[in-house]
Amino acid sequence: MEAKRKEEEDVDMAALSWAASQFSFTRSELLRDSPWARTYRLMQNSEAAYFKVLPHHQQPVLQATVLLAEHFPDRVPAVIACEREHCWIVYADHGGRMLSYDSAETRQCELLKTYAGLQAQALTLPALLASLKRVDLDSLLTNFWDFLRPADGNPTGAHGRVTAQYYIGRSEAKRYFRVLHGARALLEQHLQPASGLPVTLCHGDLRPPNSATGPAGDCILCDWDDASAGPAGLSLHGMFSGCFKPTVLLTETDEVGIAVAGKQRARRLETYISELISSGYADETTLRRALPASICAGVLLYLLNFENYPRDDRSYRRAVERSIKSRLSDLLDLCELLAARQRNTTQALVRHYKMTGQHRRAQYLLKSYLINHPGDGAAQATLARVLKLRGKDSAALAACRKALQLAPDQADLHDDLGQMLLERLEIDAARAQFTRALAIDPGLTPARKHLDHANILHATQCHARQAAAVPTLTYTAEETAAGRPSIGKLALATSLFKTYGVLQIDNVFPPDMIQRLQDAFFARYTEYFRKHDHPDALRLGDQRYMLTIDLEQPFDNPELYASPLILPIFRQLLGDDCVLGAFTAVISLPGAGKQTLHKDTRALFPATQWQHALPNFCIQMIVPLVALDTVVGTTRVYKGSHTLPLEQAEALGGQDPIVPLGSCLLTDYRLGHHGLGNRSDLVRPILTIIFNRPWFRDYINYIKQPPLRISDQQYQQLPQQHQQLFRWWLEERRHYVRATMS
Repeated sequence: MEAKRKEEEDVDMAALSWAASQFSFTRSELLRDSPWARTYRLMQNSEAAYFKVLPHHQQPVLQATVLLAEHFPDRVPAVIACEREHCWIVYADHGGRMLSYDSAETRQCELLKTYAGLQAQALTLPALLASLKRVDLDSLLTNFWDFLRPADGNPTGAHGRVTAQYYIGRSEAKRYFRVLHGARALLEQHLQPASGLPVTLCHGDLRPPNSATGPAGDCILCDWDDASAGPAGLSLHGMFSGCFKPTVLLTETDEVGIAVAGKQRARRLETYISELISSGYADETTLRRALPASICAGVLLYLLNFENYPRDDRSYRRAVERSIKSRLSDLLDLCELLAARQRNTTQALVRHYKMTGQHRRAQYLLKSYLINHPGDGAAQATLARVLKLRGKDSAALAACRKALQLAPDQADLHDDLGQMLLERLEIDAARAQFTRALAIDPGLTPARKHLDHANILHATQCHARQAAAVPTLTYTAEETAAGRPSIGKLALATSLFKTYGVLQIDNVFPPDMIQRLQDAFFARYTEYFRKHDHPDALRLGDQRYMLTIDLEQPFDNPELYASPLILPIFRQLLGDDCVLGAFTAVISLPGAGKQTLHKDTRALFPATQWQHALPNFCIQMIVPLVALDTVVGTTRVYKGSHTLPLEQAEALGGQDPIVPLGSCLLTDYRLGHHGLGNRSDLVRPILTIIFNRPWFRDYINYIKQPPLRISDQQYQQLPQQHQQLFRWWLEERRHYVRATMS
């Protein structure tokens, strides 16, 4: 790095020495040091000039720059001197005021009018055009794919050139390549008309900061370092932030185009077109047909130009990354505009978007297509499915209903609508849709399966309403194998729990996992299997103790504390940021009597009328290590009592859940309950895993032991996606230790 900096300093000293022989100056100021040029301001009293040191691959453009200054002395800064071998050039100070992106609209229109005039005049200057590198439109798209295509290893190729991967990373390059390459046929067809325009002078980096208003009020165009020979419009994208908006203005109806792209952009574009026509560059029909292609080609050329300017500088690469992503996103917008004009191209690009996971773009493409084809039921149905993939459930439901209005005899649409209704727990309406689907197509297996599932959910609801019944869900073998609930089951679980404050869930945990937990518990915690005042276990009644479990194998199994069949329920009820507040076990010894009726926490806001109407804030999951029945005992619950004062709970009547191994019982912290006696000769251990909102702390039940036992090392060994469940305790445990010691 030092050697390279020293080399640059030596080059600059030699360059400035040469510049001094061409323009006498007393001071020099480095204005910009970029990969494409180092620019100095040279000052002598009130006079000034600008000196550029260009990369050597820019050598061919120097002759053209000199010719430009000669042919357009009022529109292009004068060249004082040029040293082609070293790519050094000194410009005279134009004395004008530079424009910016927020310059007055009249100034930006004047810029485009001036530029269009130069392009028309350039047709009469063959020597000037011959001095410029001609853009090869035929190979442009191929070169673009090579630039965007990700590769393993070093993204720097021959002659020090780099690919998009150098700036935006391999994964992003891969994503853009896959999505854009899926629209390659659209782009190839779109670019063809560009070759129908006359080849003329192209600026290469046309934008307001590269222009100025001269002393006489005329427009001056600067920085021609990227000039080339190509069709008009090739450098226009910098004035419109890409090619999408000018294409909308040129190809859509006036009202739609202006609405999308804006009135100011419309004025700029029309100013440019009018000047080209009046100056004789091309007729209006040809120009309007070919300009969208030429502007798109300019975007591709702009992106390809970055391959020549690598620099190992983080801020520079981030800036280029933003520019590249902006133009790539603009190209995707263009592809969608082109695809949305025809059904087959829309379908093809939507399929590609879905395959590559670009569901948002699939959604917007379908919406654009449906604006002009509102009666296409198949497209409306596809939109409904894409919206569902994006989690836009209400919009998906509306789109599906609209699709059914257009195609009422589509059995699969009725099945889709039924599934959406089932997720909203509109079970009767869902069953009606599945029945309708089967009436249209009796062989539609998914609809038959979904109807059976809906009937089970309906039966579960009915069972939960029975006075003596514990609300109970049962996971199927397919659900446990897949690790996720079936349609509507998560919604039903949260609905039942909110209503009753208790929910039994069967067939959650594999039997072998429960066996390992049981073996480990009975091996490690036998010291608590006797009637005694244990110093680190809270007595919860007659021969009943609560102890804190060490979070180590096998109790650190994510399938236990973060089961994919259970954790989503907690997150639905407590929020995505819920935490694991405690991991304990409660032991009931043989002969233990029953507890008194109680709740696990006091009311948070006892003086209010709405204290019992609060949302869930803390939930306990009971995982039995021996099956809970009438002999070994269980926990009697009073469903619905979480919304009532404790003194009203007993009047509701209790329920005694029979919980087999592999099942669990969820109870709200405000639920009235009590443990029943143990009439067996077995110790009855249950794991009690508490989840709560991140702001809640249980300061009542953890006076003899901490709610969690987890070391820093154990925490680091947890799966990263689950560490946030325990992070709160690592932050607070030292305060807990001080509080218990005092």
